[in-house]
Amino acid sequence: MDNHIVESTPTWPFILVIVLLVMTLAWFVWNFWQLKKSQKSSMNNAQKILKLQKILKENDKAFEKLNPIVEHSLILRDGMDDVAAKPTTKERLEALHALMEKAVVWGEKRPIEDGKKLLKTVFKDAEKVIDEAEEAMSVIRLLQQKIQQFYSLLRTVDLDEATECQIRTDFLALSMMMMDVLQSICSPFSNSEEQGVNVKLLKEQITLEDAVKKTNPVTFLDIETSPWAQKLFKSLEKWAGPSSHPLIERRPYLLRGLRMEFNK
Repeated sequence: MDNHIVESTPTWPFILVIVLLVMTLAWFVWNFWQLKKSQKSSMNNAQKILKLQKILKENDKAFEKLNPIVEHSLILRDGMDDVAAKPTTKERLEALHALMEKAVVWGEKRPIEDGKKLLKTVFKDAEKVIDEAEEAMSVIRLLQQKIQQFYSLLRTVDLDEATECQIRTDFLALSMMMMDVLQSICSPFSNSEEQGVNVKLLKEQITLEDAVKKTNPVTFLDIETSPWAQKLFKSLEKWAGPSSHPLIERRPYLLRGLRMEFNK
């Protein structure tokens, strides 16, 4: 009877239960594997986040350092057109000075007043050179006008004795003026009192009569006149010709604060 009961009991429920248990076990295994995978992924993500945070922190530090430099560079870049538009070299230099001061080119670590003083020192020498160059060019242009006038005379006049005398006179006076004026430009040997007479004459700041009063006549006393001036006077006096027939005009010729008068 017992065997009959066993034989008559269906087996599919047991199989179903076993299958469900296996599936449940598989589900637990799969979820466990997914959890482990998720934990590993989370750890990797956390490491990535930490790495990115470190990089971001380093970038922030770099940005803090570079940002002022970029800002200063932009100020310089945007202002250079205005600097270049200035009409004169001196004005362009002054505008560049102001622009670099605005851009704080000396850096953030140096105090502003110290930076301004440093920048002023740098530009001071440059401004001095420009002032000297502009002054030199102004007198050189005046000399060029004098030279052009001399050439114009040579091109237009007809030669006779009076004209030849005038040409020699103008040439000698112009040569002495050129020597004084050129020596007065940025020369260690320049003396404003000596060369200044011809410079003022060139600039028409004084008349020839005023210039004569500011000079000393050449004499042959060593205590009054340097030997070089005495030698030059004797050499030129032979060119001047005799007083009865002078080859240059009887007028004072000025050089280094001295006055040479021939054929007196």
